[in-house]
Order: sequence, then C-alpha cells, then structure tokens
Amino acid sequence: MTSLLPFVSMGSSYYPPHHDPPDWERDVQRMAAAGLNTIRTAELLASWDKIEKVRGAPDWSWLDRIFELAQEYGLKILLGTGSCNPPIWIKELYPDIQIISRDGVPYPTATVWGWASKAHPGYRFEVQRYLGLLLERYGQHPALLGWQIYNEPGFPLMKREGSANVDHYDYGPHSVRRFRAWLKAKYQDIAAINVAWRWDPTHHQYSDWYQIDPPRSMPSEWGGVTMWLDWREFQYDMLAEWIAMQHAQIKARFPQQPTMTNIFAFSGREIMMAMDGDRLARAVDAIGYDLYPGIEGRLNAEPEYIAMFLDFGRCNAQRNQREFWLPEIESGPVDGWVLGPDHNTSAEDILRYNLQGLARGARQILYQGYREWPCIPIHWGALVDFHGEPTPRYEMAAKINALVKEHDEFFRQAQPTPARVAIVYDLVNHTALHGMAAVPHLRLALRGCYSALWSQGYRVDFTTPEEVMRGAHRYDVLLLPFLMLVNDETGAALKEFVRKGGTLIGFAKCAMLDHRGWSHADRPGAGLSEVFGVLESSISKAAPENLSILLDNGHHVQGYWHQQLLKLASDTRVLGTFEHDGTPAVVEYRYGQGRAYYIATHVDMAHALKPTWEQRALFARMLDGVGREVVLEPLDGQDIALTVEARLLHHAARSALIITNNGAQPVTLKVGFEGSGGAWTDLFSGQLWTAGEALTIAAKAGTCLMQVEAY
Repeated sequence: MTSLLPFVSMGSSYYPPHHDPPDWERDVQRMAAAGLNTIRTAELLASWDKIEKVRGAPDWSWLDRIFELAQEYGLKILLGTGSCNPPIWIKELYPDIQIISRDGVPYPTATVWGWASKAHPGYRFEVQRYLGLLLERYGQHPALLGWQIYNEPGFPLMKREGSANVDHYDYGPHSVRRFRAWLKAKYQDIAAINVAWRWDPTHHQYSDWYQIDPPRSMPSEWGGVTMWLDWREFQYDMLAEWIAMQHAQIKARFPQQPTMTNIFAFSGREIMMAMDGDRLARAVDAIGYDLYPGIEGRLNAEPEYIAMFLDFGRCNAQRNQREFWLPEIESGPVDGWVLGPDHNTSAEDILRYNLQGLARGARQILYQGYREWPCIPIHWGALVDFHGEPTPRYEMAAKINALVKEHDEFFRQAQPTPARVAIVYDLVNHTALHGMAAVPHLRLALRGCYSALWSQGYRVDFTTPEEVMRGAHRYDVLLLPFLMLVNDETGAALKEFVRKGGTLIGFAKCAMLDHRGWSHADRPGAGLSEVFGVLESSISKAAPENLSILLDNGHHVQGYWHQQLLKLASDTRVLGTFEHDGTPAVVEYRYGQGRAYYIATHVDMAHALKPTWEQRALFARMLDGVGREVVLEPLDGQDIALTVEARLLHHAARSALIITNNGAQPVTLKVGFEGSGGAWTDLFSGQLWTAGEALTIAAKAGTCLMQVEAY
C-alpha cells in the first residue's frame, strides 16, 4: 500500500490560543530544532468554538499565524475539522441539539465534547458549512498535511458523578427517527420485529414503526437482548456515517489530502461511546489510536497493555487496508486532578512508546502535547513545560526524531513480521457482554490470551468473525477468549478453518449465545461442539480451589470462575483434569486435517490475574509448533517474560530489530530469530552488534538495531 504521507509524521499537538502570542514563533522554532515535522491543531482544545465565536464571522488570525510559522520552519499541519466542539450559539439556533440520555436528561454544555446530537439536521448542516470554510481557507495551503475528523468520536466518554457507568445516548427525537428507519431497512416487515425482539417477561407486539422506541434497559436490567444489540449497532452505524460525511466533503474538494479519525481501545468505555474501530477505519484514509499507558496505572498493572493496545489498533488498520497512526501518545505526567498524576511520564517512557509504535508500522506518532497549558489541571504533561522550556522528554523526542528522519524510507515502508496466531475479537459479542455486565471478564480473557503468547515472543494478531468468514485470515491458530456469542455463519467458518488444518482454542461457555443473543440449545453452539469433540452437560461458577487443573505432563495450572462439565466424543483426548473431581478440564480433538483444544474453565483469565510459566507452557503446547518471531534468552537469570519485547520490521531486503525493556533492571540477552546473521547497527549508539553476541538493554529503555546492508 502506497504511503499517504511524504515522510513518517513525527510531531505534536499544539494550541496557540492557550499560550502568549510572542511565544508562538519560539515554540515552533524549537519544534523544528527537535526534528518535529508535524503540528496537530484545531481539532479540540482550540477549534470551531474558539474560531467562530459569532456565526458567520470566523476569526482566523491565530490559525493563519501558525500556518505561516509552520511553513517558515518546515513543518506540516494536521488540521482538525473542529466538529466535536460546536460554538455555544448553535444551542440558541437549535434549542433541541443536545444529546438526550435514556432518562431524558440533556447532556450539559461546558463539559466534555460530544454533547450535540449527531442525528440533528441542524448540527450536520452547520458542521458542513464550517468545514467548507476551512477547506476554502486552508485546503490549498502548502503547510497542510491532512485532516483529522472529530476527536475520539462517540458519545461523551466521561461518566457523571455518582454513576457507575458512562450513560446511554442518544434518545433525542432525531436519533429515534433515524433508529426506526434503520430498523425498517433491516427487518422490512414489522412482524419480523415482533419475532426478533420477543423477550420474557415482556412481549410487545408492534403494529407500526412509530410505536418503537429505543431500549432503555440493558439485558442485565432485564431489557431485551436483541433490541439492545440492534440499538447499539445502529449507533455504531450512525457514528461512522457522521465521520464519513466529513470525509466525503473533504475528498470532493481535495481528493489527494488524507483524512484520519482517532479512537482508543480497552478503556472499558468504547461500547457506550458507540466506537467501532472497523466501521470508523473504513470511513477515513487512516485510523488513529490514542495511547495513554500511564492513565489509571495501566502500565504497571497490565504489563502487556502497550503491546496489546498497539497490536489491536494495527490489526484494525491492516484488515481495513488503512494506515495506522498514533495521533496522541502520552507526553508527560498524566491524569488525576489534584490527587494525580497517575504516572510521572519519563524520557525513558517516551522512548519505549515510540519504539513500540514504530515496531507496529505506525506512520504517524504525535505527542499530546508539545507544551503544557494551565487550563486543564487534570495533569497533561508535555515535551516542554509551562514556560516553553525543554524537558528530558523533549531531548529524548529529538533523538528519536533524528533516528527516524535518517531512516525515513525504511520506517515509511517497513512492515512487521506476519503473525500466524490470532485472537478472535467480535464487537457484537463485546456489545452483548456489556449489556450483561460481563465486559471485565472479556477484558481479562483477552489480556490473558494475549499476554500468555506475547510474553513468549509469539506475534499475535486480532481478527474478527467477518475476516474469518471471508477466508481472508492467514493464521495457523485462532483463539476464542470469552467468545460467548457465535452465529451460525461464524461457526461454519471456524469449522472450515479447522477442517483445512487450522488449530482452534476455546474456553468455557464458548458459543453460548446465537446472533440474537439467545441461548444455543447445545453448547458449544453454532456447530462448534462437533469441532471441539465436547458437549456441555452443565456449567457453574466454582470456588478457586476447585479450578486447579492437573495436566498429563505433571504441570498444575489454575482456572477461573467457571467449571464446565463436558460429555466427550469417543476419540476426544483428555490432556488435563480438575483435581478436585477428576472431570475433563483440557481436551484435544482431531477434526478434518486440524485440531481443536477446549478448556472447561478460564485459564486465560487466570493468567491475566496471576501469570505463571506453567500457564504459558500450556498455551505454547496448544500452538502445535508455531514458531516465535524472536527468542530471547536472559543471560543474567532474570524473568523477562512480562518486561522485555522484541519485534522485527522488514522492508525490501533489510530488517530492523526493536527491543524494549519495561523492567526496573537492565537485562543481558542472547537474541535469536530467523535471518539473524551478520552485523547490525544500534541506531542510537552507532555500535555494531553481531548475532550471537550478548546484548544489554538498560532499565526502562530500548533500542533499534538495523542490518548493516546498503539499501
């Protein structure tokens, strides 16, 4: 795929109205001196509401000036459409523009963005009018790099004080009308709704589409499952269409200018925000992911967080044939208001975040932000301080930028090693589990599967049922962590995957629900009982002491939460039993040319909670000989499984090896991987390293080694 950008975009967010005008030139000059080549602005903190204070009388002065300075000092600007922050006069013009919660409460203004209803025709008109002004003024400016559409699109991401969760939106009249039209297009006949939405203890019988209202109760509150799934899918569609509308307007004027929107993963809030990465990726040219490992102590509590987050985003971009960008990465002490910051982001953190992003083929990495600003006392540190003076983070950014610029052609074209193992992630399953208050279990399962393999050097992708059904997957092994909802089409595709020689790994309660969110009569459902060679006889929550498993090789591993009792096919092989009652816990079954493993509890979740080498060994055993990308052998006896990552990037006949150490101690390693012969150059120190020699990585640091070979 041809790169959208003429260089690897390394830059930062910068909001001039929050700083003194005499400082602007010095700030841009210092950005250029540090090798930053991109400024991201006007997307949120100084956007539409700051520029057009009075309708029809925009003040472009500060934005004109930053374009002039960018042009003078050789930087490009990623310009926001500003659509996330409409001016307050829009509420006077359209009094019913606020989104409405399920309890009928308008979301307040003067708070987090996303308060206006994307279904409101007046809002849509004003966004297109304002975007037209931006296109006219800056669309042909030589400093323009591209466009950011919205900022972290979705409903408000913050929960209200006293609420356990982010609220449910949008129940306003314009959204409801759109939902009814969406349902009519999907079901055609009103009678089909009465069948699809039947639900004990209520059986509403609709005779006309106008009678239908969006559900205001989640399934965990005894609301209908299928209506909940329809309502959320409609919101995913509406949000993607909102982004696509702005993309189309930009492309109609300037077809060659790239567009991007930015999202995140594994925050626990994506579902309520209606944030579907695949739909949103298809609506733009590049999909951006915002990386904040320090928030809520993620980096220390979840060692795999950065790697998993980046791989999830990279796979979203890859399967939708879009570029992978990081338009916001944590750039300083972050979050926590007066009780924070949650994490005192260091220069070493900056180094690792960048290296791990580059290792995933990110074509843009932007800090949030360049300079601290005083009006957000939540703690949002930056490369330079409040006075514009450089910090150690600035100095580290300069080193990274110099490295990337020197090897721009490589990093702009390089691709990671293809993975042979993938975790199946399904948004519909995630939506159903959110409605049933089970997302924490899904997150544990995803983390446990990923970390058990990532920690051993396996490359792990995330794939979707749609990709599996298209036959577009290229994997040897698929894992199904807490995949409770499996429809018949996905089940058939998974059966075909195994029949042709693939390996499938499932866990307790796999394929419990069908496409409607109803229970399969036989479980695993959707035909997967035939693939796994098992049939559930019963299942229940179990005490931890009853979930200890003895494997046939003498290892002990721990399960979590469920114990599923299984009826086995005659030729199903038992690899492990629950110690307290001797019932099958881990089984293997041959199906066609492949094999399937089923675990009657959640070893994946157990590994996320308390990782052990025995659990990792079980996962490796089930991978049936799949090779590891890079094999790391510590020479100093340290356990590096959850602290050191090594990744390979390839372009043409050349490769780079990127290693990061998140541990508090330096590590000395022996490194092995395919094609590891010859000499390699450490791009930071300039020292040569020969495969087979010991390699030391400092604590909380990392490096990039490039093959010594002419382009």
